[in-house]
Amino acid sequence: MLPSLPLDILFEIFGCLRPLDLLHLTRTTKSIRALLLHRSATSVWKRAFSGDSSLPLCPDDVSLPSWASLAFDKFCQNCLAPQIRNVDFILRVRYCSRCAKTKLFSSQLLKKDKKHHVIILQAVPFSYWSGRNYKSCTVGGKESFVELLDSHQGDRSAFVEERRAWVKKRTEHGKLWKKWLEDIIEDREAETDELRMGRNQRIRQLVKEQGFSEELSFLDRLGRDSHPGLLPIRCGPT
Repeated sequence: MLPSLPLDILFEIFGCLRPLDLLHLTRTTKSIRALLLHRSATSVWKRAFSGDSSLPLCPDDVSLPSWASLAFDKFCQNCLAPQIRNVDFILRVRYCSRCAKTKLFSSQLLKKDKKHHVIILQAVPFSYWSGRNYKSCTVGGKESFVELLDSHQGDRSAFVEERRAWVKKRTEHGKLWKKWLEDIIEDREAETDELRMGRNQRIRQLVKEQGFSEELSFLDRLGRDSHPGLLPIRCGPT
């Protein structure tokens, strides 16, 4: 029924959805996908993003559907492995651990006493990838910059300076989205803790109602360390 509705009505409906909802819609039918990925649907994506006040502004050099996929999808951008949470908003990639080994380039391979390497470190976006204590850039990003630098016919110094400014702007923007994601994770963990505490209190009340108050007090005095057979409760975002 939806594809048969007038375009303005469709856009009005779609504009009330979240970015993730729009992503899901793009994977329903070819006609809806073509509609939502067309330039005419840009206003729909803008409304979807602006509907969540917690979201930072999107970059102006990436399409809104692509940014929505980076921020909200959970699959590796290279191999499409599901449930991948390693995302970097400075590098603008989401990779599984396996693909990160081949798609990311370590800053440790660059020598600071080599001018060409120093330029790469300054003019290509680098970031600390998940779990690493050194910065990395994307292989594609590095190779693309080297090609641009080698083929540049004008003032190289001015070109490199422009790239430095671009990297700085992109890094600052990526940090805003990183902070947004950290806040989301923190909120989910707090919610999980609250649910766990509530469940714990309900169970304790039921135990007391069954007449086991003394046994419960005895276990409290012993503490959790006295029960190595108890499995720890996992906490974290799903």
